[in-house]
Amino acid sequence: MSLKLKKITNFLLLAIVFLIPLQTRYIWRVGMLNKGPFEYATIALYGTDILILLTLLIALIIDFTTNKENFKYKKYWLAIVGVGIFSCLSLFVASEKTLVLYGLGKLAIGASLFWLIYSSSLSYKKIIIPLLIMASLQGIFSFWQFSQQATPANKWLGLASHTSAELGASVVEALSADGHSERWLRAYGSLDHPNMLGGFLAISLLIAIWLLINIKKDPSALKATRGQKIKELVLSLAIILNTAGLFLSFSRAAILAFGLGLIILFISQYKLWPRLLLSLFLVVAVSGALASQYGYLYVTRAPNIAVSSLDKRLEAKSISERIEYLNQAKTIIKTYPLLGVGLGNFGVAVSERITTKQLSYYYQPVHNVFLLVASEIGLLGLACLMIFLSLLLFNSLKIYKNCSLSLALLGALLVIMIFDHWLWSLHFGILFSWLVLGLTFKLILENKNESNFKNFN
Repeated sequence: MSLKLKKITNFLLLAIVFLIPLQTRYIWRVGMLNKGPFEYATIALYGTDILILLTLLIALIIDFTTNKENFKYKKYWLAIVGVGIFSCLSLFVASEKTLVLYGLGKLAIGASLFWLIYSSSLSYKKIIIPLLIMASLQGIFSFWQFSQQATPANKWLGLASHTSAELGASVVEALSADGHSERWLRAYGSLDHPNMLGGFLAISLLIAIWLLINIKKDPSALKATRGQKIKELVLSLAIILNTAGLFLSFSRAAILAFGLGLIILFISQYKLWPRLLLSLFLVVAVSGALASQYGYLYVTRAPNIAVSSLDKRLEAKSISERIEYLNQAKTIIKTYPLLGVGLGNFGVAVSERITTKQLSYYYQPVHNVFLLVASEIGLLGLACLMIFLSLLLFNSLKIYKNCSLSLALLGALLVIMIFDHWLWSLHFGILFSWLVLGLTFKLILENKNESNFKNFN
């Protein structure tokens, strides 16, 4: 019986990894702030939440019936519990206590996904297969979106409608060669924002490159076997599709994150230089082909390069807003350093205590996960999160020669955390961050050198 349940759990876990980018949800309460719609106060039940809770229930039944102990490595779990405790304490200081409870639910589901990955009998290589398949599909969908300059609405797939002419859509503004102004819709994929798509594809692209450069070759075979060639072809295709989607997301933070992860892979895997060069060639070739047509759009995304006021309008607005959010976070942390203003309450707190009577879309979270965490659950909550990330980083450094992927994924994730907020503030980001952290933990455990991990617990 337990064997059948384990197979069901493994299947559900793979389904969760595949379906995470789909935003299908039942909205229980539409978020409102200052009489306008406010996504960060919206409360909804996602299809992936149901899958995770079902998988968690079956996994706990298996553990209970087999007396299996799946909570080793207590330092990690204590750090996670610490984040949870300070998130709970923020309930007492929050203006919108419902948002704290909802945030605790999202945090618990994310941590459950981390535990499911860690405790699963599946290897990390099997877990990342559905991730790469979905990422490749996202790459195809992103290319179609950009070519059509529209995203169709579909409630069953959780897709919202976006067009380049729509105010509020994420676009790139530029002047064409003949001097006409242009608005180009950035690729969203199936996600809520192009930056989220970029982060997702940056991580999956690093995984695809690592798998390509680490394909095992039969030492007795003089030439590559048919199976090896098929793997190389499939992974090369995944790299091409992921690169295209990443390019069309126009996400600078995601590109920077991918760049850091790629450097880590090159430094630690330099002995496998033939496939490293192949991977780099594919990335450069796809990026170059797209840049030949749309490279001028990236000029507007690069600081101090754009040549017209139109080129700079949206970028200047974006930079000024980010600076404003940073100042808001500083004010909150300085005023409420111990418990913050409440999990999920950053925008609400700004509207009540700093800048009132603005339109709802003005109230965005600070674009830095660490400052956002400190603002919402206090400096002690941030310390617990930093301890957890430091443990993963420290142990990844120990095994970087055996598995540089864990270090590359962490490096990329940290870059996104520094430049954006969605890994903490939005549903997909929370699940995706715990997914990547769970994969990193799995990589560490499966590749650790016992002699170097005497005090790992």
